[in-house]
Amino acid sequence: MPGWGIADLCALALLLALILGVAYSGSKTIFAGLLLKVSLGAWSFQWESLLPAPGAGRALFALYLALTAGLAEELFYRAFLFEALARSGLRFILVSSVLFACAHWEQGPTALLASGVYGLIAAEGYRRVPLLWPFALAHAAIDFALFW
Repeated sequence: MPGWGIADLCALALLLALILGVAYSGSKTIFAGLLLKVSLGAWSFQWESLLPAPGAGRALFALYLALTAGLAEELFYRAFLFEALARSGLRFILVSSVLFACAHWEQGPTALLASGVYGLIAAEGYRRVPLLWPFALAHAAIDFALFW
């Protein structure tokens, strides 16, 4: 991927957001039923119950959560860890991806895996082109689709 520009990175981040959003929303019903039937300790937490009822209030709340989570998490898992790990390649990619996935444990096994994949791709993309905003927007788009 040498020679990638901002437009390429944005396209990759948005495509990733779309793919992960569709994949997760398709499996969300299956795992939501599983989570309700089988209490696996941490995986029994249902964050959806914290959201307001569908409508304008939920849309505003979802937008707020998506934007703040997208920016805050990408600041930590990409920008901060990239500098903290001395801009190392493989170590940064692995550490940030695993930590990012672990931070999403409460959403169940599918989200844990999807977060890990997103973390790997976002970390490699950020390592190559250290611009935070494409990943913050992609992250916010995924979260908004989930929260909405």
